[in-house]
Amino acid sequence: MNPFVNVHHHGPSSGSISIRNFDYWEDVELPNGFFSAGIHPWYQPTEEQWAAIQKAWEDPRCLALGECGLDRLRGPNMVEQQKILLKQLESCALPVLVHAVKADAEMWEMIQAFPAKKWVIHGAMGKWERWKKWMDHGVCFSFGKGLLNDAATQETFRNTPMGQLFLETDAAAIPLLESIYVQAAAIKQKEMDVVKQEIWSNFATTFEKYGT
Repeated sequence: MNPFVNVHHHGPSSGSISIRNFDYWEDVELPNGFFSAGIHPWYQPTEEQWAAIQKAWEDPRCLALGECGLDRLRGPNMVEQQKILLKQLESCALPVLVHAVKADAEMWEMIQAFPAKKWVIHGAMGKWERWKKWMDHGVCFSFGKGLLNDAATQETFRNTPMGQLFLETDAAAIPLLESIYVQAAAIKQKEMDVVKQEIWSNFATTFEKYGT
């Protein structure tokens, strides 16, 4: 039986296969199990934090760069955020878990500049028209609790190819993951086992470092 896959979360892990975010601004040690590591766009990293992130990428349990990205509502100015993101993208070959808020044009330029990278938009929300060209480009999308009650997000999920889908809890309670899977299966009109199988396959294909 295929496991539930939680592609991005903060806090304690569940029994699912999961990628916990290394919250370097408060975590003293690397998370147990699989994790991601990257400079969050809200924060200006110190030299020590940047060194810790680079070291984390070398850990065999680190499956992704992230969450990282651009956020026009919070953090350093956009030019500085772009410099920090570019530095990470040039330094790390891992798949990227993207945080993108009110900076779609700038983030799209970054995605186009690194066509060989594997991209996953974490916490995907909003209208399908917003994301269509990203989907056509092969970008993957991870949906969280917004899938439960946001009509626009549900429509986007319905239009996203199964081969480009992930599910996550982000900062929400881990037990919510199964509810998100139930909703995903209902929206796609697929059996739960089929959804689990396809998302598991996406995980194994995208995060190639898994199992090595």
